[in-house]
Amino acid sequence: AAYELLRCYSRLYQWDEALRVARRIETDFPDHPNRRSVQLEIGYILKETGQYGPAISRLEEVLDWAKGDDAAEARYYIGQAHQNMNEYRQAIQAFAQVAFHGGDASTNWINSADFQRARCHEQLGEHDQARTIYQRIINREGAGSEYGRAARQRIEAIVAGVGP
Repeated sequence: AAYELLRCYSRLYQWDEALRVARRIETDFPDHPNRRSVQLEIGYILKETGQYGPAISRLEEVLDWAKGDDAAEARYYIGQAHQNMNEYRQAIQAFAQVAFHGGDASTNWINSADFQRARCHEQLGEHDQARTIYQRIINREGAGSEYGRAARQRIEAIVAGVGP
């Protein structure tokens, strides 16, 4: 019941309550069957509430056990935390790790990470690198896909000189 309550608070963006319930699950139910999901959720909540340093630390702990989508998700959130702190080089590295280690993860995580990695390159004024990454997304997913269309829009914005 506590885990379902956590999920409800998270879906409602009630981060304080979600974090309270998640920490209670960790403390009161250390053998809970969803304990690993709770660890990942805490990292996500910390990121969403602007507690980027603690979020990164928590998410790096998740990487000790995570595989597949859980690992890709944790790496993606680490990248977002760095990106939100304007630490674009660290964000680029974290986002690149999603694809590098993502052989057993959903392509959605990989595409999202590549897209954000390209956005970081844009923030740094590295437009050729951004365009290369966007083009890879188009080649991988197709120009008509959601990711392909978004990547094409960003390439057009770069060519037009419109900032990130």
